[in-house]
Amino acid sequence: RYAICNGGNNPIVAIGKKFDSASFDSLIFVEDSEVKSFYSATFFYSYFRKLQIPPQLTNLNFNLCYCVERLVEIEVSLNNKLFTVIDKTFLVKKKVTKNLTFVFYRRDVENVKILSHIKTINSNAFNKCNKLISITFDQEFLLESFENDAISSNSALKSIVFPPSLKYIIDGININYMLQYVEFQSEYFELKHTCFHCCCDFMVISFPNAKKLKFNDNSTRLFQKGTKLKVKQGAELIGNEFSKSTNF
Repeated sequence: RYAICNGGNNPIVAIGKKFDSASFDSLIFVEDSEVKSFYSATFFYSYFRKLQIPPQLTNLNFNLCYCVERLVEIEVSLNNKLFTVIDKTFLVKKKVTKNLTFVFYRRDVENVKILSHIKTINSNAFNKCNKLISITFDQEFLLESFENDAISSNSALKSIVFPPSLKYIIDGININYMLQYVEFQSEYFELKHTCFHCCCDFMVISFPNAKKLKFNDNSTRLFQKGTKLKVKQGAELIGNEFSKSTNF
């Protein structure tokens, strides 16, 4: 609640890297806590089981979710109007509209199906989920984008099927060593930057509905050995990357 400084009690309004590499069971806040911000890498490589979102928290840097593989329980204060936990499983940030930003999934999940109304997936939402095998989305899903390394360093992840609403990725899927199959269901798709670094050799990336594909220069540079693209016959292919590979 307070920090003693210069002889007085000063309200704690932000949490920095105080818990970097720390080991503890739970982080709980009193209901009159004035903490409004969690900064980047607050819990970097920390080992703990439960995190509570305090009532006044409005600023949550999404890199704080990096390498917290034992975090399996998140609780949100009933007085916090910005964040909520759905099905005791994943943390989302509310918006003025009905759409939500997906922040964090508990680290002990195995097979995930994400329902609609999630528009954005933030960095490290799925990071170090070492039991995670598959991710699928509701077919009426509103997903439009996900941020850098949103799905990263999941040692057992084998497949991801994205909804038709996702039209591009930048650098969101890396270091998933067992990842064998990824499917993008949109009619138009753009690979804007390098992706699929340190995934499974001979993985398959499928575009079953694509009428037009655009791969920007060097976007396939970090593809693993033998990566195979499955593209519908007659699809328009845009970019020099397609001429570099015969794996179609």
